[in-house]
Amino acid sequence: MATEAVGIAKRRVEIFSAGCKTCQRTIDQLREQIDSRHEIVVHDMNKDKGAAEKADAFGIRTVPAIVVDGFLLACCKNKGPTLRELHAAGLAKPGQVHLESS
Repeated sequence: MATEAVGIAKRRVEIFSAGCKTCQRTIDQLREQIDSRHEIVVHDMNKDKGAAEKADAFGIRTVPAIVVDGFLLACCKNKGPTLRELHAAGLAKPGQVHLESS
């Protein structure tokens, strides 16, 4: 195969989105930057309940997020807000016990 001859194997790129303008802008930018030989699949979690379940299986907590060949990219492994951050920002309820986030 020609792509293998130049050292570039076809990859599957899955982009998880909330369907908002911010996600769409990022998706558009990614489509411009990703080599057209790779397969790009967009999962809009607002339109497809199965996409939300799939995102949960990957541990996705913030979007947009990118999975390449079944692996969540390191840049997308943000676990969302934590109790530690809420406490540090002074947002805890008075008398609330400080719990470590996992």
